[in-house]
Amino acid sequence: MAVRKEVPEAQIVLDFIAKFFSHENTIFCIQEKPLPAKGWPPNNLSSFVQRFQEIKDLHASYYISTMIGADSYRNSQDNFGALVGIVLDDIGTKGVPLDEVPLPPTYIIESSKDNYQCGYIFDEPLKDIDLAKTIVQHIYGLGVADGGGALVNKFVRLPWGINNKQRDGEVDTHPCRIVDMSGPKYTVDEISHAFAVVKTPRFTDATVTRFLNEVLSVIIIPAEIKEAMILLIFLEAKVM
Repeated sequence: MAVRKEVPEAQIVLDFIAKFFSHENTIFCIQEKPLPAKGWPPNNLSSFVQRFQEIKDLHASYYISTMIGADSYRNSQDNFGALVGIVLDDIGTKGVPLDEVPLPPTYIIESSKDNYQCGYIFDEPLKDIDLAKTIVQHIYGLGVADGGGALVNKFVRLPWGINNKQRDGEVDTHPCRIVDMSGPKYTVDEISHAFAVVKTPRFTDATVTRFLNEVLSVIIIPAEIKEAMILLIFLEAKVM
């Protein structure tokens, strides 16, 4: 695994974003005070870059969401546009050692001493939210990394600033730095295979309704009877 030399210039952050997260409605967040504290509002790219340039030499932390917004930079699952990739947290401490991850990461960031985030970026963002949730929840349940935060809209570290968490009454000022960003991007199938994800479809009410509408569309029946049939199927399914 190639190791990238530490680059002192803040340009590394912009290079990192351009390489892995250059999508419309990418969502950013800047934490200017130590955790725990109230959250900070999400930023779009232009507001993030402006604020980053203003405070890049101060003690702060910088984050990016694994989710692209559908029509805004609001980091909420009801604004899901696509999943950019999977990021494993606390590799080397709560998770497995860095050299034991099942697949070479696309990038590695050291977020605190000997503690890493390993990113696996898709070659194309994954737009199917049900499949995205299946993959994220499966991988986070393996015990490879910290199991918390198994979300498709997870804020993960950017390679700048400090850890900024309270530890034993003191702020952890360990720098967040890039270790490597030369790994490949992966297809959904490659990541699923490496982490043994079974991509079984999740049959939500919405997907079942679409399926039934497609099936019933070939039968010429009044719309009100079709709606009654769909409701009846749902009711019977819920009591089985």
